[in-house]
Amino acid sequence: MKIRVIVTIMLAINSFSVLAELDVQEGKWEITTQMKMQGPIKVEIPPVTVNQCFTKENMTPDRVLNNKHCEMLKMDITENKVSWKMTCKQAGMQMDGIGDLAYKKTTFDGNFKMMMSGSKEGAMNIDTKLNGHYVGPCK
Repeated sequence: MKIRVIVTIMLAINSFSVLAELDVQEGKWEITTQMKMQGPIKVEIPPVTVNQCFTKENMTPDRVLNNKHCEMLKMDITENKVSWKMTCKQAGMQMDGIGDLAYKKTTFDGNFKMMMSGSKEGAMNIDTKLNGHYVGPCK
């Protein structure tokens, strides 16, 4: 259950950007996420790669994080960098996270760190590396 909640949040974060204010190519992107959990349970999840079609309309944070369990607390956009702070509460657990992404027109790289509490196994830290690149037009 915890892994499913975490993966759902990470896929949402993979989609996170603000095209209207960043110089990012609209279209199909390949995004890879690699996650490492540290704490009572130590897990390194193999990289997950997904393809997603991005448009100006579907990449705003309010649409990406349209999740009743998560709230964006802060977001800063400077040139081609986005940083954020968020919190999620679900199933008696709380996850607080910070992240940053650096964009070039057709690529991005970033990191996302979450601290999870309220689990019966104890507190955990989840470190995620993100990268993506433009593949071509959406079909």
